[in-house]
Amino acid sequence: MRGGWRQLAIASRSARPAWIDPAAASSLVLLRQWSAHTTFPHGTTALQHDQAAFGGPRQRGSQQATDRPRTCFRALCSTARTFSVRDAYRFCRLVNRITDGEEAQRTLEEWRQGEHAGSVETLLAYVKGSYGSSRGVDALGLGRVSHDAQRVLGLLGQNRTLDGAVRVLVSIGAWKPHTLVGMAVLDRDGFGKEVASLARKLMEDPPEDPDLSSRLDLTHLRTVTIDDASTTEIDDGLSVETVEGCGRRRLWVHIADPTRWLRPGDAIFAEAARRATSIYVPTGVVPMMPYDIATRTFSLVKGRPTCALSLGVDLDMETGEILDYVVRPTTILVDERLTYVGTDQILRESSEEEDPDMFYLARAARARWGYRKGNGAETFASYSPKIRVDRGRDEGGKGAGVTIERNDAQQQTVEYTQSGQSIVSEMMILAGEVGARWGKDNGVPLPYRMHYKPVIPDEEEVTAIEDKFARTANMAKSFTRAVLDCRRPRPHASLGLPYYTQLSSPIRRFNDVLVHLQVKSVLRGEGPLYTADEFAEMAEAAFFVERDMKQVAQQCDEYWIAYYFSQRMDRVWDSTFLSWKSLEEGMGYVQIDEVGIKHALRVDTPAVPGQKLRIRAVQATPRLDGNSVFLFEQVR
Repeated sequence: MRGGWRQLAIASRSARPAWIDPAAASSLVLLRQWSAHTTFPHGTTALQHDQAAFGGPRQRGSQQATDRPRTCFRALCSTARTFSVRDAYRFCRLVNRITDGEEAQRTLEEWRQGEHAGSVETLLAYVKGSYGSSRGVDALGLGRVSHDAQRVLGLLGQNRTLDGAVRVLVSIGAWKPHTLVGMAVLDRDGFGKEVASLARKLMEDPPEDPDLSSRLDLTHLRTVTIDDASTTEIDDGLSVETVEGCGRRRLWVHIADPTRWLRPGDAIFAEAARRATSIYVPTGVVPMMPYDIATRTFSLVKGRPTCALSLGVDLDMETGEILDYVVRPTTILVDERLTYVGTDQILRESSEEEDPDMFYLARAARARWGYRKGNGAETFASYSPKIRVDRGRDEGGKGAGVTIERNDAQQQTVEYTQSGQSIVSEMMILAGEVGARWGKDNGVPLPYRMHYKPVIPDEEEVTAIEDKFARTANMAKSFTRAVLDCRRPRPHASLGLPYYTQLSSPIRRFNDVLVHLQVKSVLRGEGPLYTADEFAEMAEAAFFVERDMKQVAQQCDEYWIAYYFSQRMDRVWDSTFLSWKSLEEGMGYVQIDEVGIKHALRVDTPAVPGQKLRIRAVQATPRLDGNSVFLFEQVR
């Protein structure tokens, strides 16, 4: 890193391995994430920030902590002062009056300004402290808070648990209905003043483009984006170019270019590093970057010139091999925003004469799929549920409308199918191979992803399973997690590629932002921005934050799935038996065919993979503490 780009504070310059196994690495990222509503001043460590937040030494010139409320656990403990038994009784009487409808609920801010602020803060601290303790975080001060909170819960006749505390807080208006504790702890509800202010400034007064002199104008090409109808962060687009003079056709994969505006170390960059990824939950997207600038400025929006990082590929349409490639910063113009369903309709009802570009993309996707399969790629059959929550039907936080349907448009398939999903999937995998090949050819450190070839026990028996979903479930048991090598690319066995890196989602994935910065720095002739060791450190940190985010997203899905089935306890569902979880205990995995949900249950009759079963829900309890329960039984 040099000059003005050397603003990103790397916590440690000590030598670290550039080879990471994320599953085995240790990290304090979860502890850092415990500090909700907090942006570390540039150049400070977590310890220095902790001292500043709790009355210790403050870095000279650092931003005061008044911009955003201090709601990390230790700050909560400092406000959750000890209160008397009399205070507890008075608070409980008020809670009972509210739950009986004799008094109105109060907002959290109203509680904090009233005489019972200590009681409410104690319950809040107990909730967040209990959540952290259950995940290995040493929540300092939890003992005293726990004693006071459990006294209140006991007086109210509630379970003296995290779940009981959340129920009380929801009932009095101090906790938003349907808000999971994990989401509150991760602090993804809005952006701070500094981040929001910078976003507005960048939108209104863009900085000088560092790649202006080398940015290739591709606005003359027809460019399409293909996404789900609900997608707002549009990261990628596709074009087909006929190369002058030779008649050869070139594929272009265009990736959004947020680093045209962002600089390492600025407020948005730092917040994106803290969040690591956008996540999609049934109630909407939880973005990595501020919504307006992400969706209006960074995204590949239809109808206006947009900056991109583009990868042009000359492909052997018979073998799917890469013949040549080019990587350039570009300006593009999106002509059409298509959905997966709309693209499928074009491929089904149109012809190559009517839409040659779309059908060329489809043929290229088929060629790439064949190339990867020939190199040992594993393909899977899997459905995913599409969960929608209609908050407009939510009456007083008690009646949100939930629908779940099988997401056929984005299903994974064992055999190639000509579809919008196949085109996007293969083109993004192609971009990852090109990015890694560029890094290899130029000797540039990148987070190269590698994956070992799995060893599948009883492989002949597994491959003989006729049902593709059951076959996938049994094969997936043998797969291991991908690992990173930031020095040199290695094979990615499950994708069937000689090398691979991720760079296609810089609006939604922080590691992709780092890849873009690295690539563009080299393209400008300035050399690599990060060393392999620096990339390894940042990639490790991002991995652990991303893991926590995905865990919370899963908890959100499970909450709404439990909510959905709690309203359908009498319904009998057709399902497909996938595999045994424990043959000795009679526990197996099934896929509920109508909604695409996979779950474990006790199978009372002998079953083989692919066999059809009928099941029904016997318990469905949505819980805000992340421990939602939905259990099924077999119906004979």
